[in-house]
Amino acid sequence: DLVDAVERLEAWRGAAMILQSSDSAAFCSGGHLKDVEEALDEPWKGRCMSAAMGSVLDTLLSLPLVSVAAIDGPAIGGGAELITACDHRVLGPGARIHFIHARLGVTPGWGGAGRLVAHVGRRRALRILSTASPIQADEALRIGLADIVVDDALVGAERFLAPVLALPSAAVRATKQQVAACWRLRDFRGVLPETDAFASVWAGPAHREALRSR
Repeated sequence: DLVDAVERLEAWRGAAMILQSSDSAAFCSGGHLKDVEEALDEPWKGRCMSAAMGSVLDTLLSLPLVSVAAIDGPAIGGGAELITACDHRVLGPGARIHFIHARLGVTPGWGGAGRLVAHVGRRRALRILSTASPIQADEALRIGLADIVVDDALVGAERFLAPVLALPSAAVRATKQQVAACWRLRDFRGVLPETDAFASVWAGPAHREALRSR
């Protein structure tokens, strides 16, 4: 479904989009742990999933439009990686970003580590990922992971995009293409190193034990 949505956006000629959850209580809670546990019986699927999701989220970030994640409630695991695939993040007061992966004995598997480095810097990204501590809205704003914190994330995202939408669409899209080109130059290997690291722990004992204990 996500691939289909990104493909539709690739064909769309708009200048901006908002990524929002249909559930007001949570932005995205990540993988269903029971399904994840069952998938460990075929470890090769973890590598395929990681490569595919990393690619589609990098494509989302590289689209020639300005994207904003409107985050109310928690964005956990894969949900935290998803918000790194947007250009900007607008958080409601109850938003919580949690790269929980290390607690589950794994790493980000969808290219989220590299995108997090791009958003907050190497040292801060390493601290976030290696401690697996949740990030509240005010801290996300302080470290640059959030652009603004507002009472209503969707309303805030719409206001945030208003100056963008006031400009010619073609100019905005061309500008985003320039910025995206700089992002792609970060590492010609793309998400492959992250996929390798993820695959090395995906079906490992720490991940299995973490899933059994939750």
